[in-house]
Amino acid sequence: MVTRRTLLLGAIAPLAGCGTLRPPGAAGPPPATIGARRDGWRTTVMSFNVLTPTRGAADFDPSVPDDEVRLAARVPVMAAWIEKAQPDVIGVQENEASSAAALPLPPLLDRLPGFTPVHADLDVPLLVRDSAYAVASADAADISQGYYARHLAWARLTSRATGRSLLVANTHLDPYQRPEMARARAAGASRIVSLLTALNPGWQVPTVLVGDLNTRPRDPRPEYAAALRTIGSAGLRDAADVARADTSRVPGAASVNGLGARVGGRWRYRAIRTDGLRYDYVFVSPGLGVPTWQVVTGPNVRRIDGRPFFADGPLPSDHCPVQAEVVVPAR
Repeated sequence: MVTRRTLLLGAIAPLAGCGTLRPPGAAGPPPATIGARRDGWRTTVMSFNVLTPTRGAADFDPSVPDDEVRLAARVPVMAAWIEKAQPDVIGVQENEASSAAALPLPPLLDRLPGFTPVHADLDVPLLVRDSAYAVASADAADISQGYYARHLAWARLTSRATGRSLLVANTHLDPYQRPEMARARAAGASRIVSLLTALNPGWQVPTVLVGDLNTRPRDPRPEYAAALRTIGSAGLRDAADVARADTSRVPGAASVNGLGARVGGRWRYRAIRTDGLRYDYVFVSPGLGVPTWQVVTGPNVRRIDGRPFFADGPLPSDHCPVQAEVVVPAR
């Protein structure tokens, strides 16, 4: 397990020439891949804000049952959604704790055998499927802008199929739709770009950045769109924009589900919001293909009076995961 204790926060070493730090106990290239043909491969990457357990039903509509917002009720559903979606790498946001609430990651990992956590005690850990990748190195940096503690966490992974490297990074920018918070998000995005381009000049190593950016796609207000503009200007592309197909089960499903939506003039618990509101992203570096992208709405969706609802039972979070199938081309 790669945790904060093995990190040098803020230290940047370029990936080229194997300059990246290797955490104690982290695996190098798996023996099965040494000497393997260096061709392309497909992988699936998810971003999932799992809802901090410091929030409860009182933070949502009064019709939301308190017992269904508790972490113990939501974790089995999180695991079921992940198992159905079958991602190889997951960037988790809001892995947070307080004096009254424990971290979400340990009970989730208990239900996800075969995943290795990276930065398990950060708010933005990564989960890596063991059968797909070995963790070659990992690090993280503080990108806080004076409001909330924020981080960029990353790991260099070695594909077990090809022996080639993939850099995956995860982040969570500041919340709230206010001008000062939009400026904080833009500054955080600038810090992310500086870190990643110093670590991986020219995107020599295929790179995927995931996270909850608290930023709407194509926001017409320049100040609010600045974070996405900064990331895009560095060459990273929103997988939703470049995917050949949107395979979301529910067309227009929002990644920010809020545990429900308005139907027929009133708010309904578990109704699926279909206005496309999205704060959650998967970005890919130049040259990577994206056959499919989706907002994941779980193993089951039902319709009531023609409107989509999440299946009965607790929702895993107030966000739906977003997931992209990524193709790393042959060299």
